[in-house]
Amino acid sequence: MPLPKIPLLNLFAWADLKHQSNLSEVRLADTEITDFLEQVQQHLLDDLATSQALAEVYQYVTKLAPGMTLDNDDFDTLLSGLDKLLGLNLDNRPDITSAQKHIIAERETAREARNWAAADKLRTELRRHDLDVSDTPNGPRWRRTKI
Repeated sequence: MPLPKIPLLNLFAWADLKHQSNLSEVRLADTEITDFLEQVQQHLLDDLATSQALAEVYQYVTKLAPGMTLDNDDFDTLLSGLDKLLGLNLDNRPDITSAQKHIIAERETAREARNWAAADKLRTELRRHDLDVSDTPNGPRWRRTKI
């Protein structure tokens, strides 16, 4: 049975946070990642209770507030652990291109200048690149609109 598109897209968007250095980093407790991955694994070992394992993953990934990301080491450990369990290749997601980053930076400059028309035009340009951007207290947060 294929995974639902929107939750999977959300999971990939969460994994992409590792490329967004403008966001505030959160450092997890030493056992939090291990405990989480063990819970997911237990669901998978329980007669392949995949829906419960994925529910555990989605509940976990929604803990981060907008404008937040995980510490790089924590993210790498978490994503590689999920990849071993689920095979989604989350840890190897590419960053967006420098041209896309440039558009995001231009949009942020337009917003700071309160040039809303230019900011909206640049948001539309980002959509043509299959990117959506949301504004957080720590700056823009992008996400891909396609897997």
